[in-house]
Amino acid sequence: RFQSWARCCDATCADGMWKFEILGFFGRTVKIASLPSGAPVGSFSWKFRGGILRLDEGDVFEWKALGFWSGEKAFITPSGFPILTFKPKMLSLKSRGVITIHREYANIPQLPMLVMLGVALVVTEQRRRRT
Repeated sequence: RFQSWARCCDATCADGMWKFEILGFFGRTVKIASLPSGAPVGSFSWKFRGGILRLDEGDVFEWKALGFWSGEKAFITPSGFPILTFKPKMLSLKSRGVITIHREYANIPQLPMLVMLGVALVVTEQRRRRT
């Protein structure tokens, strides 16, 4: 469940709650905090066709486009393997798509937050393109 899509988004799933707050005039950074405590979790920085997620615990993941035309995005490990992929349904008036979690990474503790952040990033990118 997501609440609000402006500069701040609260994301809730069975495994946790997070706040994604877009910072800066051009919105190039997303600050991530756990809810309800508000403790910082990390930050995401937009780059050309992707970005970098840096978690406060030290983990770093790349958000990368997997193809130019498909619109498919993924969080990638530092060694270059996709953790999960997001494939939007093209030619749809609504934000829809398929999330694939790769078996090798199904048990990492960051997975619920990565899924929620990935959905928020995909929707944010779609909304930016529409305006």
